[in-house]
Amino acid sequence: MSEAPVHETHTLWSLWERLPSLGDAGQPLLIRAEDGLAHNHAEISEIIDQVALTLAAQPGQGAVACTLPNGPLWLAWLLACAREPRPFIPLDPANREHAASTAARLGAGLLVTEDGAEKIDPQDSLGTGWAVGKVTSGSTQAPKLVPCRDSHLIADGRQIIATMGIRPSDRNLALIPFGFSYGLGNLVLPLLLQGSAVVYADSFLLGQVPVWIEQHGVTVLPSVPGIFRLLTKAVDALPDALRLCISAGAPLSPEVAQAFEQRFGRRIHNFYGSSETGGICYDRDGALSLTGRAVGTPLEGVDVEIGPDGKITVSSPAVAKPGQRWVLPDRGELTDAGLCLRGRLDRLLNLNGKKLKPDELESLLCQHPDIDDAFVYLLGDESRPRLCAAVATALDRASVLAYLSAHVPAWQVPRHLNLCAALPRDARGKVTREAVLQAFDLA
Repeated sequence: MSEAPVHETHTLWSLWERLPSLGDAGQPLLIRAEDGLAHNHAEISEIIDQVALTLAAQPGQGAVACTLPNGPLWLAWLLACAREPRPFIPLDPANREHAASTAARLGAGLLVTEDGAEKIDPQDSLGTGWAVGKVTSGSTQAPKLVPCRDSHLIADGRQIIATMGIRPSDRNLALIPFGFSYGLGNLVLPLLLQGSAVVYADSFLLGQVPVWIEQHGVTVLPSVPGIFRLLTKAVDALPDALRLCISAGAPLSPEVAQAFEQRFGRRIHNFYGSSETGGICYDRDGALSLTGRAVGTPLEGVDVEIGPDGKITVSSPAVAKPGQRWVLPDRGELTDAGLCLRGRLDRLLNLNGKKLKPDELESLLCQHPDIDDAFVYLLGDESRPRLCAAVATALDRASVLAYLSAHVPAWQVPRHLNLCAALPRDARGKVTREAVLQAFDLA
């Protein structure tokens, strides 16, 4: 009889307990980029014990929500909750202002911040039996909780490791938060499953990225398109040690991929996934990213189907839904190149009875050589909707409107344009309507 898969027989805590048996127990697992301060398994275990005492002194109902930044304390809270066990909800560390209300709404009874741990009153409860609650980005609606069991997370990590070829000896540079779905799959799980070390930074300094890679032997850089675009413009070279660059969180444009390869002599590998499913598709050799023909082919262990209406259905052990199948809000098409995205079903705009796919208008805008980014949305109520666009460009309003007028019917030309140097993308690389309205004082 064959043994059960690792994702079915282990928990996050058992992975941590077995980790020293896989290699050198004294090797650093977490390394601070700014000064090289390193923590090995024994040192992090001591922090876990301290956190466990705090957790025991704060009994209560609900999950533990955490806004801590990347580092050993974040990892210690995750693993202390795993040992308890008590559900753990990592929140965006950049959104501290609304952390308490968000945590309570998602069912947390304890909130952990850099100031310590405090009890809160959970507004809801999702019961027990789950380990980590992924919080969706809220691109089109309020952030939601995706309760994941240990098996879902571990399966996602194993599929990512197998597909991307991440090695135990690799060192990841953490420019994305540990608690995002992308961070859990590409940073935290490779560390727990095989000891792949993580270099993290207390502050983001773009010009220091090559220095950190060189100083700490970073070999893998999982990041978002905006960071890769900025690196291409601001950095002259990247150290030879860096062997793998992965982009997720938002669409990677061929222009960014091409510019990156031309400047640094290496390719960006596009990665597509969701909070509910974990990783879905990956551009294994980076060639698809250069043309934009597809977002990649399914990860090992992942099955992708396209329905008659274009809806994408994902099946894998990492899917945190009943039946381990999930229908995405994205439309897609499977071609000989891989999965091609055809826009989001939930971003279809209704403009005076006419349906508009904002993704297509955004893509058209970004095809202009002097437009870096775009986001299309509606203002007003259903009776008087106004089509608007935020555009990252040095062009003037007349030039943008003239370009659009030459390519789309008049009703698809936005009545209101917000021109800027850069759109307000979050750490996931996403633009939300709320962030755009706030950035331009339209809320």
